[in-house]
Amino acid sequence: MSATTPSFKSLRLSQADYDRRASRVKHPEDALKSGRNTPKLKIVGENEEVKKVLRKSSGVAGQDWILVPYDSKADTVRKVMQRVEKIIRIPTKHWVLAGDGTVFRTHKRIASFDHFKQSQSPPIEVILLPTSDEDDWVPANRKPGKWKRFRLKAPPTSELPANPRARAQTLFPLMDTADSPHWAEYIVHRQAAEARVDETFEGLDYLEDAAYWKMMREVTLKSLNGEDDLTEEECKKIADAVSNVSLDVVDEGDEYIQDADVSTRIHSLVAPKSVDMHLTFNHRTGMNSVQCSYAIGFRINNKPLPPLENYPENRRVNCMHAGNGWKTFGWFYLDERRAEHSACPVSARDLKQVHDALFGPTTKGKLGERMSLRGTAKLMLASVGVAFDIALDEEDKNENGDGFRRNHDAHMELDAKKPGISAAHLRKICGIPPLEGDDPADLSIEQVVPLERWRRTYGSDGEYDSDDNEQYSDEDGHGHSSSSEEGREYVTIYRR
Repeated sequence: MSATTPSFKSLRLSQADYDRRASRVKHPEDALKSGRNTPKLKIVGENEEVKKVLRKSSGVAGQDWILVPYDSKADTVRKVMQRVEKIIRIPTKHWVLAGDGTVFRTHKRIASFDHFKQSQSPPIEVILLPTSDEDDWVPANRKPGKWKRFRLKAPPTSELPANPRARAQTLFPLMDTADSPHWAEYIVHRQAAEARVDETFEGLDYLEDAAYWKMMREVTLKSLNGEDDLTEEECKKIADAVSNVSLDVVDEGDEYIQDADVSTRIHSLVAPKSVDMHLTFNHRTGMNSVQCSYAIGFRINNKPLPPLENYPENRRVNCMHAGNGWKTFGWFYLDERRAEHSACPVSARDLKQVHDALFGPTTKGKLGERMSLRGTAKLMLASVGVAFDIALDEEDKNENGDGFRRNHDAHMELDAKKPGISAAHLRKICGIPPLEGDDPADLSIEQVVPLERWRRTYGSDGEYDSDDNEQYSDEDGHGHSSSSEEGREYVTIYRR
């Protein structure tokens, strides 16, 4: 505590001063009717300053904690804090409530925190933490991996195995591992990547791109739907192997994403390997213009590498992911005449190499046999926030969809006549029979879809001639803008 920071106990108001303050600061009436059977929270302090305040407030000699009633279903953290404030008489702006390595954000219901789902007997303990201590307390008490679905309780560092492979198996939910001289590096790099996710989820509710983070976490697990040979436990282990390491998102103030730059690492579950994924996306609409482009690339790391800090900028999406081991999954852009350009060059060989690096070869009884190429492709896309289905047949298509899935909290406009990510192409390279209506073109090479147009020619008498369904096409694939001639006006109406 610096010399200029007042002691916590000095912030406690007299009863008269608190009553005057309470008369000026009106809170909604507390609907909780406290009785003998009403559950209580035990408010405790970690430093002596807080304990002094609690001893003074408890009214019991030597008791450095207080009990506060709460409604486990309806209460927000703010409501609980208001009850605490009445007892300790220190305004809530000077302190927070914490526990289980988390500072409880005031706007959230306490039912949303696992800490309050434990048995209420004895009373659940909650830490009263001065705001001046918050920045130091959070990193010192953070519990890694709270975002994970498969909770693996690792022993203390002093009890970890000395052998790097055995240590990795203890720290992470791995399967079917083989010996390798690179397990020690795998541990270092995976812990570094997961630490970034830990830090993000600690303050997720205050991030502008929180919706995208939550969406990625959700679609990653959902991408494994349909992998019927995997157990629920194995799906959670695979989803937890995905660590987003860099995210920069701009939206329109709603669910529509304007710009996204996403880098994610997928850690192997069987070997000290990984796959890096990168997405860049841009979408803008104006009165008379539309800009849209995206590219997704991947890199197989057959030896451990530090997590990617950021991806080098390159404005040409069709060749963005080339060199240094990077390959292109798919890309798309609209040119200045709104013609679509796209390709989905990922190949069956690419998917097999990613599959084997992450899950191992298709050896009987092993993870690699239970995880399909289709599931691998869906996981790769989901890891950067692209929810995508690859229907197995017409029944699957009608039941679960095919292609891009819309997310109502963070949505990217990725669909097109020939999108850069094609369910038809992915079916082909995954060995799935084509569905009715699948594009027969070789979608691994560049496709160009010019706009169809109708030219309505208005004369001086107000009548018009219509060249319906006239499709324009130039050698360069570009269309024409509207134009005019003497005495006549040409209005070009575009459609897909």
